[in-house]
Amino acid sequence: MLILRPNDVPRFKIEDPAQREPALRRARNIEKLVLRAIHGWIFKSSSRSAGFARAESYISVDIATDVARGVWQGQEWSSVVSPSLVYHTLALKMDVPLWFTGVKIVDRPEDDNMAARQEATVLCIAECWTDALWCGQWADGGRVKQERLSRLANCLRALLSVCMWIMRMGGDDDRSHYEACLYSSMVAKPTMIEAGSYIFNWQRHIVDSANLVLDRIGKAHLTLGEYPHCLPEWCDCGLVFGHNAALKNTAESANHGWIGSGPAAEEVGDEDG
Repeated sequence: MLILRPNDVPRFKIEDPAQREPALRRARNIEKLVLRAIHGWIFKSSSRSAGFARAESYISVDIATDVARGVWQGQEWSSVVSPSLVYHTLALKMDVPLWFTGVKIVDRPEDDNMAARQEATVLCIAECWTDALWCGQWADGGRVKQERLSRLANCLRALLSVCMWIMRMGGDDDRSHYEACLYSSMVAKPTMIEAGSYIFNWQRHIVDSANLVLDRIGKAHLTLGEYPHCLPEWCDCGLVFGHNAALKNTAESANHGWIGSGPAAEEVGDEDG
């Protein structure tokens, strides 16, 4: 079991009580989310030993920066993703999960064509998100920069919101879900990759392209307000922003597959040999 020791986490002192509690809350959330990411590296990557090595490197070098960013700059996890966690996750050839950007997808309970298309839409955008991160790392010389990563995370949340808008405003029927799935397959990857460019107005591009789809199906245009509040409150879109991905207890961890069981496949092979 990997344990964060007191020496691993930076110490800080804030005199103002009004600032202290929010800062401590952000620091605790970052610590929990880091533990979940590290758990994924160790138990869900193809090599447990590589996962341990990545975890040790992150704790030794990068965790202080992430905690300081949350404490001193007041940046919530759901708004700014850690470039270091993304770097190590991609280095292990793992997909970067959506909860890295503070997104939670609420699954539709029905087992029908609409639910299947909604799942396909989300999976397509998630795959494009990981591909865009790979491109961002290449463009930034090996590790994606914080500014580019923030733009990509914002673009991801906007694309998910737009697809849910098309589904719901389109009538929440098989046609609207098909249109959203087609939109994600044609628009998501080039838009997200270009969103890393500082001269590309990805917000305008998303609105214009989505409204073309809505024109074709004769539905109300997309209206983006203060980002990410781009959906009306009455629209049950199946998305939760600002999601805290930390799990509360052992039972919940088991339900989400967070608890590793048994040795890694490579270790089993070594023992049999």
